[in-house]
Amino acid sequence: MKRIPFAQRCATPGEFARLAAEVLADQVSRISGGRWSLKVPFSLRPFEAYGKMHFHQGYEIPVQCSGRARWELVDGEVVAPSGSILLFPLGVGHHEYVDRGARHSCNVNVFVGRDAVTIHPLIRPGVPGVEAGPGRRIRILRFDSAGLVFDMCGELVSEVESAGRSGTPLARGLLLAILSLILKQLNSPGANRPLNSPLVSRCRQEALRYLSSTSLNVAWLAERLGCSADYLSHVFRKETGRRLASFINEERVKLARYLLRSSAMGVGEVAQSCGYADPGYFARVFRRWTDRTPREFRSART
Repeated sequence: MKRIPFAQRCATPGEFARLAAEVLADQVSRISGGRWSLKVPFSLRPFEAYGKMHFHQGYEIPVQCSGRARWELVDGEVVAPSGSILLFPLGVGHHEYVDRGARHSCNVNVFVGRDAVTIHPLIRPGVPGVEAGPGRRIRILRFDSAGLVFDMCGELVSEVESAGRSGTPLARGLLLAILSLILKQLNSPGANRPLNSPLVSRCRQEALRYLSSTSLNVAWLAERLGCSADYLSHVFRKETGRRLASFINEERVKLARYLLRSSAMGVGEVAQSCGYADPGYFARVFRRWTDRTPREFRSART
């Protein structure tokens, strides 16, 4: 039987949804049979990113389907061969490339947030400077146990960090539970119907992906998505009931609150990590959303 290339199987949202379910089911089978490979990259400098790097407030889980990817980190790199799984903890800066000598890199990328799971393909040909992102092929899964999946990802990261390896029985059980819950939701009736248009879905994803970039704003997103800023703002507000600029600031403030609670970073460093080049402007935005300055917020939590 002729093997259909990964990129062709991702041609439409419905086809990608079926492929994603197959990929996750295969990984569940591998884990159950003890034939699995998990890598969890850690960083000595979390919530820092340089150049094309980005980091997340959630857990990114690329499942490598074919080819081989190399992920640049702030303080190192990690290679993902076909069939392997990566799990990026919160705040670990990274950027994906096709690995040296590989023709391409294709993976199903699972992003676990606090209230939803997003799944999309990442397809990159082995040509310098050429990248292909998710486009229309994206699924946002909102379900009651999404918060549980998020918490289990945190437990898995803690287990791997404390054990110094990813092959412990607890790590195996957690990974199996995480992928099984996501697969169950992906296969449930209605899961393949996107909640928003492809444009708004990708807009949300790109905004969250580049939250730490000082370049991120409505105009930057519109240029990246191939439309005008006015049109993007209009469609986003029509579908979500929210202004896009307000959404970006709210998500940045969420990240800032997390960093102020959980790290010893200075206010200026937190501002930079949240995409604000001017600490004074960051403080004004933060107060607008929380009624406290960043220092007042941190003092109230100590």
